Amino acid sequence: PDVLPGVQKECQCNSGAQILKAGMYLAGRILAVNSVGLGNFSAPAKARIMGNPSPVREPSTVENSDHIVFSWLAPSDTGFGDSNATILYYFVYLSDCHDFSLRESCDTSILRLNDTLATCDAGKGSSAPANCSIIIDEATYLFEGGIYYMKAIAKNEVGFGFVSQAPLVRQTFKLFP
Repeated sequence: PDVLPGVQKECQCNSGAQILKAGMYLAGRILAVNSVGLGNFSAPAKARIMGNPSPVREPSTVENSDHIVFSWLAPSDTGFGDSNATILYYFVYLSDCHDFSLRESCDTSILRLNDTLATCDAGKGSSAPANCSIIIDEATYLFEGGIYYMKAIAKNEVGFGFVSQAPLVRQTFKLFP
């Protein structure tokens, strides 16, 4: 196809190469051909393949008199096969149904957490496990005697992380004598 100088064009190519995996590098060059002949190859462009984040780790809760603190460790694989990709935000699911159903009989809330709502030191290149937490307050989400299930899912530039297969975090609220 005709390409105008200075205009970016995307091309999806099938090189027959091995299956791409998160963390691998892919390099490519472009050769233009027109009615006059072949041009020169462009300088190589290199990109690192990113995948979805792995599940969050070690979810836990602590109950207080007027809120629950839900905590987790950031995924060990944030997208590049290591912890060198940035987690954009987390979705925290809070439900009174163990399957997090959105059916009428279930009260399920989905909270999108960014830096203003959650405390999380998950960042690019973090060498220590990133500890994240959110305070879920009584006034907005909790009812006395309620049983709640919670899970967190990370999101990077590619998409949503996988859901942990660990047992669900289950927390009763205000069942003090």
